[in-house]
Amino acid sequence: MKTLYYLMGILPIFIECAKVFAPKKIVKEIEGVKAEKDTEKMLKNGGCFWIAVQLYYMIWSIAGLVTAQWPVFLLLIVLSLIPKKNIGVFWLNALFSLLALIFILLTIPITH
Repeated sequence: MKTLYYLMGILPIFIECAKVFAPKKIVKEIEGVKAEKDTEKMLKNGGCFWIAVQLYYMIWSIAGLVTAQWPVFLLLIVLSLIPKKNIGVFWLNALFSLLALIFILLTIPITH
């Protein structure tokens, strides 16, 4: 079960790493998907990928609320609610989320 938990935590870490190391590219891609009026085009232009990734991340975070690390998962959920109006806020949010995710994975042996 722990192995599954570790594996499920790796995808959010990769997502946040991408946001930290290439924030302009990610913001541009997300804005392009949001600006698309045609649903079919939106799904072809990466919208389906981002929807699936965010849905997985949200479900994993909510499921984490029933673990011993619930305060950190609650922090992740609160961070996701902060409006990311400019690239600096987007980058800081990604950095804090990445640090929280690393903390979650490193403290699994201590909290369980």
